[in-house]
Amino acid sequence: MNEKKVAWITSVIFLIIIYGLSICTILIDKKNFSENENRYLRKLPLFNIDRLINNDLTNKYDEYFNDHFIFRDHWTKLKVTIDYLACKKESNGVYLSKDYLAEDIKDNGKNYSIENTSEIIRFANKFNNTSNIYFTLIPSTCEIQNFKLPKYAVTFNQLDFINRVYKKTQSSIKNVNIYNNLLLNKKDYIYYRTDHHWTLDGAYIAYKKMAQVMGINPIAYDNLDIRTITKDFKGSLLSKCGFDYVKYDEIKALNNNNIDKFIVYNGKSKTTYKSIYFKDFLDKKDKYSYFLGVNQPKVVIKMNNAKHYNRKLLIFKDSYSHCLAPFLSYSYDEITLLDMRYINMDITKLINISDYDDILFMYSIDVFLNTKNTSKLSYSNYDN
Repeated sequence: MNEKKVAWITSVIFLIIIYGLSICTILIDKKNFSENENRYLRKLPLFNIDRLINNDLTNKYDEYFNDHFIFRDHWTKLKVTIDYLACKKESNGVYLSKDYLAEDIKDNGKNYSIENTSEIIRFANKFNNTSNIYFTLIPSTCEIQNFKLPKYAVTFNQLDFINRVYKKTQSSIKNVNIYNNLLLNKKDYIYYRTDHHWTLDGAYIAYKKMAQVMGINPIAYDNLDIRTITKDFKGSLLSKCGFDYVKYDEIKALNNNNIDKFIVYNGKSKTTYKSIYFKDFLDKKDKYSYFLGVNQPKVVIKMNNAKHYNRKLLIFKDSYSHCLAPFLSYSYDEITLLDMRYINMDITKLINISDYDDILFMYSIDVFLNTKNTSKLSYSNYDN
């Protein structure tokens, strides 16, 4: 067989594979939600002549097709496996090794952290006469456990960032610096291997430091009823990079018997639960949502503590707080958590700020750097 025939046959086979897979992608049933990636998939874009002229429609079709491509998860895993065997140690912003994954935290340069910091200071200056106000930044695993990173990996200097932010806020707010406390325990299982969150043990270390600064009595670790609820947690980092060769994580949780009600406000309705834990998530990919469920604009935890503290806590937060709040529940009668990523309104329509004895701003470095959070704060009588 001559070279022209070989080239022709190769081209035909290649086209059959490409177009065959494309046709199969069009014909298969489409999912709205990817449990593996824990996100909603792109919907088929509606045709619009203006979007077509601006090339936006083509981009939307590409995103839709990529999200629904047949055997997408398998292709992703195959690619990252080949890359890893070829000594590539990073995929989709995640550092790879056979023992653990670590996310590469970066500043996307949108100045959100400057806006978030400025608004925290303004909030503190307005309300620190009525409440004790605290602030903590949570470093990520690639900062505290840098032994997880490949040699010569260049990462964002989180310690320098934390120090610079705390220097700006120290005159207006009580900073809770948990960095060194986490660093002293960096060899321990304080961050998940396959997920970006800290473990319950990592959260407990932060809780002890918070208790010291906030003037509450921490419960000794040995006096807590802690149980392992699953040993096959495949977290967000594994989903993000597709490198499914790391030992799965275990999740531990408190047996909180002091919870009276857990009230969830999703922006449209209010639902009351008897527990802060959602067991149904243990049968799903997103097992971390066992703690307090999925992110919501506002949730309230009400306690039935035998010893009433007559104190209320307000937390401005991201999902790192979900496994830490159970510890704090032993020192307050009520805890309200607000996630400003899902709130675009005057917060005084959601809460009465003067009701809270303590207010805690608690954010992971990535969220504080790269999302609008406290910068969206608005409240009545702002200039009073």
